[in-house]
Amino acid sequence: MNATAQTPIARLGQWLILGLFLATTTLMPGLAAAQGVDLPNIGDSGASDSTPEHEHRLGQAALNSLRRQHAVLGDPLVESYVQNLGYSLVSASDTQERQFHFFVVDDSGINAFAMPGGYIGVNYGLILDTQSESELAAVMAHEISHVTQRHYARTYEAHKGAGLATTAALIAAIILGGKSDQAGQAAAASIAAGSAQSQLNFTRSNEKEADRMGIKLLAKAGFDPQAMADFFQRMQQSTRLYGAELPEFLRTHPVTTARIADARNRAAQMPHHQVHEHKAYFLVRARLRVLGSNDAQDAVTQFKKDLASGSYLDEDAERYGYALALTKAGDYAKALAELKPLLAKAPERIAYRVAQAQAQAGAGHTDQALETYRQALKLNPYNPVLSHYYATTLLQANQPKQASKYLHEYLQNASPTAGIYRLLARAEGQAGDNVDSQIAMAEYYHARGELHEAIRQLHAARRAKHLTFYQSSRIDARLKEFENQAAALPKDSDH
Repeated sequence: MNATAQTPIARLGQWLILGLFLATTTLMPGLAAAQGVDLPNIGDSGASDSTPEHEHRLGQAALNSLRRQHAVLGDPLVESYVQNLGYSLVSASDTQERQFHFFVVDDSGINAFAMPGGYIGVNYGLILDTQSESELAAVMAHEISHVTQRHYARTYEAHKGAGLATTAALIAAIILGGKSDQAGQAAAASIAAGSAQSQLNFTRSNEKEADRMGIKLLAKAGFDPQAMADFFQRMQQSTRLYGAELPEFLRTHPVTTARIADARNRAAQMPHHQVHEHKAYFLVRARLRVLGSNDAQDAVTQFKKDLASGSYLDEDAERYGYALALTKAGDYAKALAELKPLLAKAPERIAYRVAQAQAQAGAGHTDQALETYRQALKLNPYNPVLSHYYATTLLQANQPKQASKYLHEYLQNASPTAGIYRLLARAEGQAGDNVDSQIAMAEYYHARGELHEAIRQLHAARRAKHLTFYQSSRIDARLKEFENQAAALPKDSDH
């Protein structure tokens, strides 16, 4: 995990391009004038050239570009929580669009954004900055509303001449601009060239509508509708601490007193109901604090200090974080001791079982760790998080055949994911089954929407010597299917 330090030119590139492609942008007043750029109002062009299929492919390609830059946090527990939270909000909405994907960006900065096709990213730094699950849900509901209201459609049409690969890479460059001064300069130059034809900022009415729809969505999903105003107000109060280095969220979501007041008034009109904060939210925050720490011993010290002083949002989560920090620092026995009362209170909680197994494995008790996973899987058959960690531990224990057997069993009983196919490819390769490893990698790329790479993997597998009849038949069948899918895709100018 990393913190992103942004250069001025990279920030400029982000400010300019975000208005074209991301559904979260409202530029800071005066930015265009400061840069000498004339931004004509192109009006409501609608979405005539922006089909849902193309938007989905664009968002998926941008996400894959981020993954290739190692910018997506791949922790299964954190990823599962954020996806479940996002889906709970979408299921409460009135939209017919159900093709959303939520992911966590490995960045300590405070930001969240939506990409075409319902791809919504949240920086881990924003999760840590929230003080309640309702606040996190409020930010995500706002981003979901940008997607459901299709606020990016007009800006997409303004740049419709760009090919899928170019546009997707550019979106990734926006998000990663702070990591590369060169990427930021290229992004800024690209937009400056076309600025006379492009509307670079979402209107305040877009932001107002996303607030209004988001608050309604919060209430319908069972969260506190006042949480949006609470988060905005705290962000506004903290601006004096940032000076010129405002968090990206404040650059793309300018917070005013009027906006906060409007959010409060709208929330007050929502039906009152009891709000329950899920334990998983507090556990994920604690986990992120450990994952984001550069010094494990410092994390141990901080958790210990907070527990002693009572400076925490949830005691169980603080103790869980303390155990994770101890494991990261190599103090496995003490970590297991800290986890014991948590497991006694909630033995079914997956986060605790994973923490226990990881401490056991770290201490060299691999058999105990594997048994911990097996017992947890009996209570939660084919749970994707447990299955991921169980297979990973089998591979670490040099048991690839057992890992392969379990993963095949998982794929027969649960929904496949790209991560499971990647583990299967590792297992097959570690066991010496290179052809099956390539087939699994093809499925991995297919699950990520990278059809051409999936086809390339299958062609490589087809050229292998001594293929079994089953292998060649499987490869040919999937090749035909993938190539038909690729042929049905619209042709992009640079794809």
